[in-house]
Amino acid sequence: MVYTAMQEAATRTFYLCVARACGDEDPLLGAALRRIAKDETLHMAFCRDVVKAHLDKDPDYLRPLAAVMVRFEMPWSSSVLHDFEERRAYLATRGVFRLSDYLDEVVQPLWSYWGLDRRVSQSEETRKVHAQLRRYRAALRKFARGEARPAADVGALPAGL
Repeated sequence: MVYTAMQEAATRTFYLCVARACGDEDPLLGAALRRIAKDETLHMAFCRDVVKAHLDKDPDYLRPLAAVMVRFEMPWSSSVLHDFEERRAYLATRGVFRLSDYLDEVVQPLWSYWGLDRRVSQSEETRKVHAQLRRYRAALRKFARGEARPAADVGALPAGL
């Protein structure tokens, strides 16, 4: 459910970014992409809510959540598209689905909704994983803020984005 919540949020964000990029040139395509994004939002909301229920019931659910979040990649990444990195870099340098979009529209909203900053566990292992998750988000922030460089140089981008 964590993976699917992230995947649906990332897909929604990608469609919205592309709609913004092409909306003036092709308004019908922009409208269709925004419509698809609405559908992705509904899928994401269901999975997001299931994850929150798990976290509310078991604070140690943070461990599997963190394992998924720090290794997240889209299913259509380089394992499927051999020129994926070139495509991703091309879009990112044109402001379409950059690392900052991923951070601001996928990671941070889920992080806030799941209340990850206020989650507390009695388990030492979970506390260590929580610290790792915070370091991951800090690294994303650092690289997202430095996006003036070509996207191909950004090494912390999750593999499938």
